[in-house]
Amino acid sequence: NISAHCWNNPSLHLCFPQAFNAGKEGKIPFEIKRFDLSMLQEYLDPNSQIAGIVTSKGDAAWFTNKAPVVNVELNSNAINFVQKLDYRRFPLSLTPVKIVANMADNQLKLKTDVKVENNGRLVSDVVISDLTNKRALSGTINLDHFNLRLVQPLLSSGENVDGDINARLKVGGTALAPLLHGNLNLTGLAAKSNMMPFDVVGGNLALNFTGASSTLRGNIQTPESNLALDGDANWQKLDAWYTRVGAKANRFRVDIPNIAKVDVSPDIEVKVTPKALILGGTVDIPWARIAVEELPESAVTVSGDEVIIKVSKQAHRAKIGHQTVKVTKNLPQTGSGMAINADIAINIGNDVKLDAYGLKTGLNGQVKVRQGSKGLGLYGQVYLNNGTFASFGQDLVIRKGLISFTGLPSQPTLDIEAIRNPEAIEDANVTAGVRVTE
Repeated sequence: NISAHCWNNPSLHLCFPQAFNAGKEGKIPFEIKRFDLSMLQEYLDPNSQIAGIVTSKGDAAWFTNKAPVVNVELNSNAINFVQKLDYRRFPLSLTPVKIVANMADNQLKLKTDVKVENNGRLVSDVVISDLTNKRALSGTINLDHFNLRLVQPLLSSGENVDGDINARLKVGGTALAPLLHGNLNLTGLAAKSNMMPFDVVGGNLALNFTGASSTLRGNIQTPESNLALDGDANWQKLDAWYTRVGAKANRFRVDIPNIAKVDVSPDIEVKVTPKALILGGTVDIPWARIAVEELPESAVTVSGDEVIIKVSKQAHRAKIGHQTVKVTKNLPQTGSGMAINADIAINIGNDVKLDAYGLKTGLNGQVKVRQGSKGLGLYGQVYLNNGTFASFGQDLVIRKGLISFTGLPSQPTLDIEAIRNPEAIEDANVTAGVRVTE
């Protein structure tokens, strides 16, 4: 027999407002008048911070002839979470938060109402019936006006993202085989990022759920073009789920600063299953202007004081003299790994120009990108048209240029024939006062 009393802590004020009996059967009402979430800080990663005050009330009862009964209501006017990522901070403020849970008669009812500060709202009402066996699901999940500006703190100066997410979903099936009915829509999409080779000035995505399957329709609009998306997914068997996404566009402009401007017309498809990722389709490049002034850092060769040794079982690092030896291992694909299978044809049109390190030429041809068990492979031929090359005081005209790929992208076969530019020779002779006749 326990009388009413409270337990006090600088961060927690827990009370039992009524006297209660505890034995083979019993019922305990409780009330958390104040729980400071900063109490959890010592258990979190140093880059994660949480703050806020939570209150709660409810009761728990147990019996000798039936399942326990638990009722809990949790409220907070504000919960603040901050995650540090490198030099950036991602803050998330929930104001307010309300969660109500009731478990009785082998059934759990869970209601949530969470508002993100200056953003959207999540409201759900889910019931799990027959907790001990079937665990059948029912209820609704609604998202109202979630805006992508929520991730703005993760972006750099000058970058932005916008778009509203709304959802009306009904839950069914069981915990091991869930079903969804309804739709999720993203509208008013806009984005500008240094990591993206194009700006998004408009777009939308629509996901429609019909039980254990869904369909995707959408488009991404840029200042010059439009990319259409479609797809579908199925999770009727959780161990054999799949999803597919297709993308099509006509002369979709990609702008890689200080390197290239390219028009691409993709017609590609991506399929994913628990065991494989499959990419296929074609990419046409009717127009491109590529100007390379210097190699990116990723293309710089390994320094002379580093030796790389590949072994099969271990990976470690050691020092030999003044050299650093990195020992890495080849990881074989395990039976549970996801295989990658790619077969994409790239068609290079007749209006593709390259200007790099003294080489000026047109390009056209076709190559196929294939990813199999032996890694990435490149197959096909690229022709150099009307090309010239100027280097070390030489002015050359490319009379024949062919680059053939038969596997490794880094090891093409070159068949190039270049001669001194006749026009440059004639200009030099005229400058020197010499007339050349044939």
